[in-house]
Amino acid sequence: MTTIISFFFLSLLIAMVATPFVKKLGHWIGALDYPDDRKIHSQVVPRCGGLAIYLGFFLPFLALLFYRTSVTEFLTWDRMTIGLMAGSTFILLVGLWDDIRGLRAWIKLVLQIVAALIAWWAGFRIEIMYIPFLGSIDFAFFSLPITVFWFVAVINALNLMDGLDGLATGIALFAAIILALVSLLRNNLPAALLFASFSGALLGFLRYNFNPASIFLGDSGSYFVGFILAALGIGTSQKSSVTVAILIPVIALGLPLIDMILATFRRFIFGIKIFAPDREHLHHKLLKLGYTHRRATLVFYGITVILGLTALLVENLRDDRAGLILGALALLSVLGIRKLGYLEYFTTDKILGWFADVTDEAGISHGRRTFLSDQVAISECDNIFQFWSRITNTTEKINLCSASMELNPESFGGCSLLNFTWENGIKKHDRTGDRCLRIELPLTSNGTYFGTLHLKKSSNQENDDRLVLRRVEHLRRTVANTLESLAEKSRSCPEVLQDRRRTHSNPGELAVVLIQLLQGVCPHHYIRNSYIFDVVQLSQA
Repeated sequence: MTTIISFFFLSLLIAMVATPFVKKLGHWIGALDYPDDRKIHSQVVPRCGGLAIYLGFFLPFLALLFYRTSVTEFLTWDRMTIGLMAGSTFILLVGLWDDIRGLRAWIKLVLQIVAALIAWWAGFRIEIMYIPFLGSIDFAFFSLPITVFWFVAVINALNLMDGLDGLATGIALFAAIILALVSLLRNNLPAALLFASFSGALLGFLRYNFNPASIFLGDSGSYFVGFILAALGIGTSQKSSVTVAILIPVIALGLPLIDMILATFRRFIFGIKIFAPDREHLHHKLLKLGYTHRRATLVFYGITVILGLTALLVENLRDDRAGLILGALALLSVLGIRKLGYLEYFTTDKILGWFADVTDEAGISHGRRTFLSDQVAISECDNIFQFWSRITNTTEKINLCSASMELNPESFGGCSLLNFTWENGIKKHDRTGDRCLRIELPLTSNGTYFGTLHLKKSSNQENDDRLVLRRVEHLRRTVANTLESLAEKSRSCPEVLQDRRRTHSNPGELAVVLIQLLQGVCPHHYIRNSYIFDVVQLSQA
């Protein structure tokens, strides 16, 4: 225990001494954070604080060259030790380069994955996880992608939380202290030693990073701190207890992880680049509620402490009761997220609307599959009148009031064709047209104009209009492509332009239809089909 405490204070002292020199180095190499509309600081501040934490964490272990104890004798130059130093140094340099010159988002992501692969090679792997009520899950060959995801998630979570003076550093500090206590409870002294040294380095740096900060973590610091927490969280436990190694850091780092998840969903829903900066993070929400920078930071410290105590309780239970605690914690998290106004992004109608759009686009929904069948039927027409009949069947299904089509005679060899008109006799709509959506669609394919399709939809109809415009656009493409095919066929087969679908051998039937039309009682399906053409021809005869 004496060794652990000694390493804590030694790291604390080194970090406090090194930070002023790192501040000067930041000015010299140009690792500076300039104020802008998105930043909350008003002065130029060095942002290479990760170097001070790096020195505070690793330099105390040089003492092992001269003095060893019963605790330090378990720390050897094995593959895990080399991997921890190599991976953390690599990600620190990546962040430092980003602080000085800037890196593209996808390049940073690739380099983070490389660092995670180094850690996985060294033996920092997530192989088994215990889920309350479900038992242990062995990830087997999925260990690699899950481990990489864990490292990338923790690294970016800390990076996103680094928006207020001392916020990310303080959260990491409390998480490290909790993990050190967990290691002591497991009698894992080497792990407790590493966490103690890491905690000391963070506390020494926090002396200069707390509000008002004279130096920032920067990407070098957030990347390095995130990597160390991710690695030590899983690498200092035996395989059988990997459950606790994963569960405890997840709870202790719950605040930055929740912020990362919310940021990812928020940007995805609004079509914003995932790595694009914004002012909608958790700390920005508290500032909008009137909290000062220091008070907001202290609130998040308090939440992190509560999460840490919860993690300790879960560690001691290690049974299904932990599931009940996690359920209560999840409920409180949802209430907190709602209080901050995040649920407006995820309201039920928006989620269902988005899901409906996705399923419709993928062809999963019943309406989309039915509409696809209608499109196929339209494209397989033999003549122009069958073609129009199937169009009207489709427009009726998508709740349109009326449709008309004017064909271009030049596209059909100069043949004079009647205009086609259809009106839905069941759906009532505004006759004045003041509240009707009128759509005029030019029917073109490969640069050739075949005519125009006019559609009308009433705003009085009580039906879901969300997908109508998408249906109309799909219909336009199908109609235009089919007209191109019919026009090509008409050059060699003029019968394509004749109504072969129905031959009225009984003039009396046509007379009845004509009388019904004049009386206004003709069933809508008569009007929908090509009877209106037949009646016109009969009246002319």
